[in-house]
Amino acid sequence: MFSMYRNGLYGSQDTITLEHIELMATALSSNNAVDPQFVMGCNPSWINTKGAYIYQGNRLKGDSAPSWWSDDLSSPGTILTDWWNAINMWAVVFVHEDNTTTNAAVALYDAQLYVLLESTGQWTRIDNSNGRPQYAHGFYALNDLSTAGYSAGTMRAHPTTGRAGWNNVPTSGDWAASSSDTSKYRIAHNAIISSVEVDGSDVIGVFATVKAHAFSLNGNALNGVTKLYVQVGSDIKPTTSSTLNSGALTGVFYWPGCGAGNLIEVPTDGSSVRVSFCTVGGSGFSANIDGANDSPYGANNPVYLSHAQIAANLPILRFNAAM
Repeated sequence: MFSMYRNGLYGSQDTITLEHIELMATALSSNNAVDPQFVMGCNPSWINTKGAYIYQGNRLKGDSAPSWWSDDLSSPGTILTDWWNAINMWAVVFVHEDNTTTNAAVALYDAQLYVLLESTGQWTRIDNSNGRPQYAHGFYALNDLSTAGYSAGTMRAHPTTGRAGWNNVPTSGDWAASSSDTSKYRIAHNAIISSVEVDGSDVIGVFATVKAHAFSLNGNALNGVTKLYVQVGSDIKPTTSSTLNSGALTGVFYWPGCGAGNLIEVPTDGSSVRVSFCTVGGSGFSANIDGANDSPYGANNPVYLSHAQIAANLPILRFNAAM
């Protein structure tokens, strides 16, 4: 069974505002923090560059997986009819085309993952990370997120706070001077909270959130124009030990995805911004909800909370005051 975090375990708590949810959920509109065409070098067909989206959403079951994913399964068995009982949280750090700073890293901290349970009607925190991202990032070529474009990154530590940081320039020799040479930059992407066991049949909402700010990799001032963006989202898996391209998952090399929030610009003035994802859509939002149109379940049923539902039941963050 998954871990439950109660109010008494945390030094303070805070309710997420409806305005925050709306900013994170609204895609391809004037509310989006970055025009997707300006994300440096990214393949425009990659859904993440287009802002917020929902695929499997708040239905943690194989029948909510989009057909473009499930059609690649060689022998799915019951994988497409079973409830899926694991969920993680991931992040991407993008580089805007106007960015010329090579010595910046993005500190990610206060990472939290919640599910809304049908049995209780309450948002329950399920991660056990103490808010600290658990993984170093991977570098991906700007226009290629395949394994061919991948190399391992290193978790950078903020010199004062020690918070985990991800950078987009893999070669330390390139950190000395600003540059507009796109070949120096990469996408930084990985999970930040590992898969957590849940009862998929009881989950009717997902909320993932993290704080972010920029800092210098080498202790010098940021050496150019700094325009970096963070996006967070979640993947759903059949179990915490499920392995891609193995057993019932043979033929697929990535998870179909729960969904993701908008791309949010990272502050460079020492302040932080909270970046989130929530399974909300429908009236009041313009999220790109692929699962609503491209899965056997989603074609006739919502895979997200409505604007009214989320407004009536906003997530309450529970966190340690020392984070």
